[in-house]
Amino acid sequence: MSNGYWIYSPDVLGVLQITDNAQRVGFSLDEIRHFLLGGTLACDHQGLVESLGRRLAEIRRLILQLQENEARLLGIIEGVIQRPEGISCTDNQVRLMDLLDPPRRQRGGRAGRSRRGTK
Repeated sequence: MSNGYWIYSPDVLGVLQITDNAQRVGFSLDEIRHFLLGGTLACDHQGLVESLGRRLAEIRRLILQLQENEARLLGIIEGVIQRPEGISCTDNQVRLMDLLDPPRRQRGGRAGRSRRGTK
């Protein structure tokens, strides 16, 4: 260390850069350790490809979930904006809760409880 700066060898710097980039896309340190053998740039190529594929699949699932959440929120916002005139606060709360509650058919078709006390 000179003047408060650490000086790294090119290999160590490469490992640090790979670690930083891998963490930025969501890998844990344990996952990174699996594809960096012994803390060096030598890696398990097949293991790395599989890890990257799993992470990509997870990101795609998250994107779909975020898109579904976005669509639901847009629907809720529209529902709030389109509040029927003269509706009571209680009826509007029930109406908004129905907007927040995904349709029963999307949750495996299970029957749910009624918000008004009937089944």
